[in-house]
Amino acid sequence: MKNLTAIFIFCIAQISFSQEVNPKWNKVSKSELELKSCPFDSTADAMVLSKTGNLTFLYVDDIGWKYKIEVTKRVKIFNTEGKNMVTFP
Repeated sequence: MKNLTAIFIFCIAQISFSQEVNPKWNKVSKSELELKSCPFDSTADAMVLSKTGNLTFLYVDDIGWKYKIEVTKRVKIFNTEGKNMVTFP
């Protein structure tokens, strides 16, 4: 019974504190487009404009609890060397 109560409280807390992930993700601001260099590091090749994440829990009968983390970044590239910042293995 204690486990059921703990799971119920966890679910309510998860719903209460969940946030909508950047609803204007596809809109690029004019100031972001006009950036020519990083304001706090003039030698930077690229700059992370925003980074959001989403954590999802799933219970699978044979395995138990699993989780999935999705991370999304918006990066402004200032030169060709900055492309390495967005390359994934």
